[in-house]
Amino acid sequence: LGEKNHYALIVLQILINTLTILIIYLVALKLWSYKAALIAALLMALDPLQTLYAQNILSETLFTFFLSLSLLAFVYLISSTKKFKWAFAIGVLLTLATMTRPISYYLVFCIIFGLILFKQRITHSWAGLGGIVLLILLPFILTTTAWKLRNENLTGIYALNDAMSETMLYYKAKGVLMVGKSLSDDAAQEEIIKRLPKHFNTPKERADAETKLAKEIILGDLPGYLKLTLQGLKAIILGPGLTSQAMFYDYNQRGKYPDTDTNHKGYKLWYLLLIGYTLLLMMITYLFAVYGFFHAIKKSLKTSPQLIIHLFMLGTILYFILISTGHTATDSRMRVPVIPIILLYASYGLFFWFERLKYGKITKHPE
Repeated sequence: LGEKNHYALIVLQILINTLTILIIYLVALKLWSYKAALIAALLMALDPLQTLYAQNILSETLFTFFLSLSLLAFVYLISSTKKFKWAFAIGVLLTLATMTRPISYYLVFCIIFGLILFKQRITHSWAGLGGIVLLILLPFILTTTAWKLRNENLTGIYALNDAMSETMLYYKAKGVLMVGKSLSDDAAQEEIIKRLPKHFNTPKERADAETKLAKEIILGDLPGYLKLTLQGLKAIILGPGLTSQAMFYDYNQRGKYPDTDTNHKGYKLWYLLLIGYTLLLMMITYLFAVYGFFHAIKKSLKTSPQLIIHLFMLGTILYFILISTGHTATDSRMRVPVIPIILLYASYGLFFWFERLKYGKITKHPE
């Protein structure tokens, strides 16, 4: 449709985001009931961050789609007797997610560790578990290794991408300088540039120098890195993304921070409404997500294989929050991939609460 046809890409992203809503609906339907699935789809459709990033040319929409598909495959892996095909599906989907955003690279190994830890709830055979692990790892290892070798051949850097050293230095290490030495963004950037060599002969020299300096700065001020990490956790978990939304949706302010001039009455009202809607929805979904997760765990504690699913979902949330924090660009955008999981449990919490109000207890097979 043309290299510069951004509208075609955004339309495609909206369609992909719509499919993600359907996927979360199917996960809730498989785990709980038709009503819980409808609530999950409704919450997904109402979420402002999902809507925002579906209209931005970034990797979040496609990445969240692949990650949500892998969640659905994992649910079927645990609940189905035909585990091998779902194990291979998980491997393929996590490979696609990682090739979209390398941030998920270590997630597959966390999953393998969890499967081994809870082997008895999956299969009684070590051979069966070995087959599951192999089918998950096979497409992942083959694809990522081939891509690393391709990058090494072109640049001399054996990595999924050479932005990893830049991220460590210009986001994580720079953030440590800003927090630990109370430097401004520009001052921290200048100090980094002074400590780097002036010229590099190859991309590998640049990446090695950036990685080395980043480690020196971070390891030299671990309390500063811890403080930066805690600030990042707060931004990811509680940041409503208001600035990003205001910059995108107000066309007169495109690319600018929100205008607080009281003469802009229409804009001020619009921004207040956005603040109210986003914060209210976030508080409601967090409250019911905790409520829903508690009851989901309680229901599956004894023998149900669903316990592994719920722990997998929680582990995925923790993985992305922890690996995304600790640098200067940490904000609500890093929460986008795990929003479907949060809304999934919020839907079950709302369903559980409605059933309690209606019947006083949960029926065995709620419809």
